[in-house]
Amino acid sequence: LHAQDGWRWSWGLVSPLGLLALLALLRLPETPRVIFKKAAAAMETGQLVGGDLGGTGSSSSSTSSFEAARAEAEQVLCMVRGLEQSDEALQAEVGEISDLYRGAG
Repeated sequence: LHAQDGWRWSWGLVSPLGLLALLALLRLPETPRVIFKKAAAAMETGQLVGGDLGGTGSSSSSTSSFEAARAEAEQVLCMVRGLEQSDEALQAEVGEISDLYRGAG
C-alpha cells in the first residue's frame, strides 16, 4: 500500500472478489431455521402456507405447514451437504429445529 497507486491495486483485487462472493451468496438457499421461522410467522398471521391456511387455530393446518417446511428444510440440507437422501441424523436435526419453532409459534 505504500507503493504509488497502491490503493488502486488493492481496490482492483478486492472489489471483483467481493462481487463474486456476493453473487455466490445470493445463489445459496435459505437455511432451515429461516424456513421454519417463515412458516411460524405465516401461521401467526394466517397466511397460506404449504396449501393450507395457517393461524386458524386448527392443529391439522399447523401440522401441515410445518410438515411442508420440514420437507423443504430436508431438501435444502441434502442439497448443501451433497446427499441424495436424508438420513436419520439429518432428520433428527431438522426435527429439533422444527420443535424450536413449533414451540415458539
